[in-house]
Amino acid sequence: MKLNDIFFVLILFSMLMFSYPSAAQKNNCIFKDAVYTLDFGTVSNFEVPVFYNLENYQKTSGSCPENGYYSFATSTKNCFEDKWHIVNEDHSPGDVNGKMMIINGSEKPGNFFVMTIAGLKPGATYRISEWFVNISKYTTGCTAVHPSIEINILANDEIIASFKTGEIKLAEVAKWQQFTGEFVMDSKTDVITLQMKDLTSSDCGNDFAVDDIELTQCSQPLPEQVKTENSKPIQETFASTLPKVIETRANPVIQQITTEEVEMNIELYDNGEIDGDTVSIYHNNELVVSHAGISTKPVTLKIKVDKLKPHHELVMVADNLGRIPPNTSLMIITAGKKRYEIFISSSEQKNAKVIIDLK
Repeated sequence: MKLNDIFFVLILFSMLMFSYPSAAQKNNCIFKDAVYTLDFGTVSNFEVPVFYNLENYQKTSGSCPENGYYSFATSTKNCFEDKWHIVNEDHSPGDVNGKMMIINGSEKPGNFFVMTIAGLKPGATYRISEWFVNISKYTTGCTAVHPSIEINILANDEIIASFKTGEIKLAEVAKWQQFTGEFVMDSKTDVITLQMKDLTSSDCGNDFAVDDIELTQCSQPLPEQVKTENSKPIQETFASTLPKVIETRANPVIQQITTEEVEMNIELYDNGEIDGDTVSIYHNNELVVSHAGISTKPVTLKIKVDKLKPHHELVMVADNLGRIPPNTSLMIITAGKKRYEIFISSSEQKNAKVIIDLK
């Protein structure tokens, strides 16, 4: 779709499209503290990851690696006659002199990251989170091709989950974007191989950085509620039977919000040309908005996050694809003084989920 001018300056968040070769996604998972983090450390305390079996990529030093090379640095400055953005710091909040992994895309697709992670729980559900930024600028002399990353999780040499970021596009200003997905561990091992591959066949515009790779384990059951005479157990806020449209489609988590007690105002707009998109919205697996047409006038609802209702899942379901597939929308969530802007893309095979938890 073509973006309306009114939304052009908003940050657009991409999502991971994923498949599960084995177990299905658990819809009532809560993900809290990370059980594994790789932020590449700092100048004085550098975490050196051990990679192996890389295709078309080699390690180098400095903040401006050449084509087919990667490095670990605190910033990118004055690279290739100003063809790269200046990124003054890594993504990690408060990480003084923190490092990130900088990749100058090769002319051939290939793995730029392959490493093992041990100590996970067999059979458990995990969420992987990674932050990427396209560091290329719009330039003349070549047709820019955006990096597109495939992330594979392997156990016992078998792929147990596969994710794709889609194109990480150039922008006027370099912006970090988070990508997340969920997978279920093999029941016979506590070790995975994390493999990242750049699918793009070009060295023009195919330059990016990655930081803050995290694994968090699904925590169950849901948090204990503060019981009152009129309250219901939290588990009952979820429909006992999954709606067919949720059960039969993929449900990637595109945003996870942790908040203080607050009443949230949620508005859903069409993200571009008004082309007849309609959506349904499920709250904790119960239908709250049915076949609503989205336009410049928002579809609105409110959610109260407190000790009685600390966990909320919103699933956006595409009822159709409109005239211009896919079904896209912009969700704006206002929680007190905080505002979240979330780009949503859904189809007849894939919904989009937003998770909200009480801090």
